Amino acid sequence: MAIILIVHLVVSLFFIVDPPLLRGTRLSKIYKSYLLPGPFFSDAKIIDNYRLHVSWKVNDQWSAPRDYAMENFRSYQQKINPSSLYRSRLERTLYLKLLLPYENQEPELIKRKEFAPFIEYLDHYFLPIEVDSIRLSFVHKRAVDFTIKSDTAIYMINR
Repeated sequence: MAIILIVHLVVSLFFIVDPPLLRGTRLSKIYKSYLLPGPFFSDAKIIDNYRLHVSWKVNDQWSAPRDYAMENFRSYQQKINPSSLYRSRLERTLYLKLLLPYENQEPELIKRKEFAPFIEYLDHYFLPIEVDSIRLSFVHKRAVDFTIKSDTAIYMINR
């Protein structure tokens, strides 16, 4: 067990240093997203910050918006529970893949290939069974030259 831990720490240190040779590889992206211990920040993550607030409607009442990825990250910080950090990273990955624009992206949100896995995840872990509508508020904050610009896109999903 000690050997596995030492190998993991050496490999983690290697990816923290971020050699140019492996920077864009799939292995590098997976390791940095899911296996690298601790929250290490890059310039891009500091300049561009993305958050997703989810709320739902049951019996004509909207719930308070919740940011599940941030809640799990705070849980990680308070309890030092690595599973909360990994859950936070997974949730961010799910919504960023769905909502960030990329080349040849389907214009309609519900027709994107990333939509079904994202909604299934929300249904399984967070949403009450009797939900009739879901509101996704995607907030993009950009910090440049001591100014912060914010942009919000709101998506309504009716069931």
